[in-house]
Amino acid sequence: MANFRFQIPPDLVLDGPYLRLVPMQAEHLEDLVRAGQDPKTWQFYSFDASVRSRMERFVAETLAEQAAGTKFPFVMIRKDNNQVIGSSSLYEFSPHQNLEVGHTWIGAEHWGQGYNEAAKLLMLGYCFEQLGLLRVHFKVWDQNQRSQRAMLRIGATFEGFTRRHIIREDGIVRTSAIFSILDTEWEGVKAGLVRVVESHINVD
Repeated sequence: MANFRFQIPPDLVLDGPYLRLVPMQAEHLEDLVRAGQDPKTWQFYSFDASVRSRMERFVAETLAEQAAGTKFPFVMIRKDNNQVIGSSSLYEFSPHQNLEVGHTWIGAEHWGQGYNEAAKLLMLGYCFEQLGLLRVHFKVWDQNQRSQRAMLRIGATFEGFTRRHIIREDGIVRTSAIFSILDTEWEGVKAGLVRVVESHINVD
């Protein structure tokens, strides 16, 4: 079985009407620091990257995984003002034609404006239409009701809980809620995402 992660070009850019997703690079650090400076952004993370030193560590660790070929991280850029607003990644690459979309964060000032859905539209479109995947999954802390609602809003299916799944950086043992989207569901999910994005983002 081919390992499709090696088919992802290192300079891949996903370009949509409202967002551009570009590969994370070290020079994005300052923009990411600005985007993540509201502590509310990190409420359900195991770390607080509103603290500069923690954002520096987050970027360094993410770039190390990128170099190792185990993660493909994107930086999200608003196209109307060229502002960096967050990041998201492809990882857990499997030869069984599936992967995870996650480690997603968007600065709190941009919540509820359709940018999460716009990013998912671009990333999922690439996964299903270019990589030809069978399945994309997402893992969410069971205490994070906001992110679980967001998963349902983008059209993902709740599969159940993986209990005592992850030891967080803060020492909490996390149970994960698992969501997924299948290739056979993508066209319907895509149409729903387009409607959500167009109803929320105003580029006038």
